[in-house]
This record gives sequence, structure tokens and C-alpha cells, in this order.
Amino acid sequence: MKEVYILPEFWDKSHIGACGWIRLLNPLLASTFQPSFRVQYGYDIDLTNHLDIVIFERLWHPMAVDIDYTRKLLKDLKAIKTKIVYSIDDNLFDYHYTQKSDWFKSKHLSLLHLFLHYADLVVVSTEALKERISNYHPNIEVIKNVIHIPERIYPQQKRENKTKFGYLLSPDNITYLFQIIEPLKEVLYQYRKEVVFEIIGHPSPHLTKQIFNDLPVEFHFPPDSAYRNYIKWIERGRLWDFGLAPISSNSFTVCKSDMKFLDFTRLGVPGIFTDFTPYKDVKQQSAGYLSKNDWDTSIRFMIESPEKRAILLHNAEHYVSSERNPQVQAREWLDVFDSLV
Repeated sequence: MKEVYILPEFWDKSHIGACGWIRLLNPLLASTFQPSFRVQYGYDIDLTNHLDIVIFERLWHPMAVDIDYTRKLLKDLKAIKTKIVYSIDDNLFDYHYTQKSDWFKSKHLSLLHLFLHYADLVVVSTEALKERISNYHPNIEVIKNVIHIPERIYPQQKRENKTKFGYLLSPDNITYLFQIIEPLKEVLYQYRKEVVFEIIGHPSPHLTKQIFNDLPVEFHFPPDSAYRNYIKWIERGRLWDFGLAPISSNSFTVCKSDMKFLDFTRLGVPGIFTDFTPYKDVKQQSAGYLSKNDWDTSIRFMIESPEKRAILLHNAEHYVSSERNPQVQAREWLDVFDSLV
């Protein structure tokens, strides 16, 4: 039996990032690779244990980067013939140019280059990201993000026959919402007696109720931001008629995946998405409404078109359940493992 060990990106030992669960832990720990492979995960490595493959995810431990320790660890793994896989889902080469965030430092960029230098194989989430990294590594595989669609076990009650739509807020995507804030407010004012707009996610001092004045907007923040607890909380009866997923157009976002589409499909709602590269599969599958920067028109259309919303959701659920499910992803990872050992 071959031993596979995953080192997911984690902020502390109670908070593994969402992509660690989505791309690695959920599909690989739930799958049965025996008698071929046994998959385990942790936060560090004991080199006295034999490991055939080690998967490092993104920046591993971004709040406590130790370049010298990581370099020695990678060299030691190479010395004992352990295959190293580097899994990354974002274009971190261009992160500091395009994202308004102060956590990403030069040491993180150095760590990215270090992993790419020692990796036997790099696994990315999109073809655009593969193309961006291709000058840095000759062996790159694309494994798309996937999601499990749960049974709708929680009661979903609409209130007062109002159309309810929303936005999933994270520290990284707040600027995307501000890009459509004026057309959004226009629509909310026009339909103020007929709709409710809900913002769910991480609180931000830059986005408050005062921005919307007396428009029908509600904020809901999870009691626990850890991914698995957040997902369980958000699924409990929070029914939307549709969701909004705007995105900027730049060298960072062109490499992003359609994760918001997968999130919406998991929640059982169709979405409006920016007509841009990350959502090309959504467009091809007619699984969402694509907006060409006409967000006021797009939102009005979705409010007024319940039949179209139902068709979009049906297409989304069919596409995700057949082509973007964890079983598909696990088989792709198994092909990766077989190619290395």
C-alpha cells in the first residue's frame, strides 16, 4: 500500500482553509483507494514515517512562514525519494498587484517559488492558472474544483412572498460587491416592497447597513468562520431565489475558479455571474445568468423570471452532479498518484 500525506493550508490548527477541504480533504479522505493508497493529513511531517507522496497546498502555513525550514524539509523529502505534489488554486504571482490586502508578503512569494522548484508535479484548478504557471514548471495537471450537493433536509420557507437574493461575503471579494453597488441599490429601491437582499459572511468595517440606508438589506454573520462549520450554518434554511457573483477582470481573477457557482448550486439557488473566464463552463452549460456589466438589467430579469431561475438551477445541478462531484475529482487524483509511483 502506498502512503499519501496531505499538508493543507491552515491558519491555525482549528482553521483549515476552504480550498483545503474542497480540493483535497473532502474528496480524498472520503474515497477508498485501498489496497492501492492510504491517504492521511496533518499539519507537519514526521520523516521517520515512510511516505510515498506528500501534497503541499498553496502556502501551507501562511501566518508562520519559515523558508529555511521548508527548504530543508523539501530537500529531505527528495533525498528519501518521496514524490512532492504542489496544489494551488490561485494566481499568487499576481496577488500583490491586484488585490487590496496587506497579509501577502515577499516571503509568501518566495515560498511559492520554493514549492514550484522542488515539486514533481503541480496541480491547479483552472486552465488559465496552468498557463500562468507553465513558465515555472513543466509538469502541471488541472483538477477542477467540485462540490457535493446535499439532500435538502432543512425546511426552506419563503417569507411574505418576497423575492430574496444574496451575496456570499469574504475578505477577498468585498471589492467585487462595491463594483455593482450603485446598480444594486437602484434595483433595491425600485423593488423595495417586493425583495430582500441578504449579505452572508465575514463582517467588514467597510460594508455596513448605513451604505444601503433604509433599503431592504439584511446582514448575517456566522458564529464560526471555519469552513465546515460555516457551510453547515449557511445551509440551515437560508433560501435565496438567486445569488450574485460579480468579479473583477484582471490577471489574478482570470485564473480563479467558479467556486461561487459551486457554492450557489450546493445551496440550491441559481446565480448571476460576471461574463468572464472563470465562469466559461457556467455559460457553456447554461447553468447561470451571465452579466456583461449590466447588473441592473440582470438583477431585474432574475427578479421577474422565476421560470428562468428554475431552468438555470436545474441545469446547474445536473452539470455539477454529473461532472463536478467529489467522485470525479477523486478519480482524477488517483490518476495523479498512479503517474507518480
